[in-house]
Amino acid sequence: MLDAELVELSDSFGSYSQYIEGEDTINGQTLDLISRAMALESSAWCDADCIAIAENIIKNYHLWHKIEAGEVA
Repeated sequence: MLDAELVELSDSFGSYSQYIEGEDTINGQTLDLISRAMALESSAWCDADCIAIAENIIKNYHLWHKIEAGEVA
């Protein structure tokens, strides 16, 4: 996965939602994305960038669950 793809998955709920295969895989796939965010090349991405990407992924994770539970229309 390219850095740009990872950033797109973190910035766009639509992209994140399309990436997630389903309830059985969301936890592992989300953790993999967070791990990738923490491993971005330090010469191109500062710690704050990596943390912001991980935070956005976590927000998308929670939104995905709310939508699946019918809490968000």
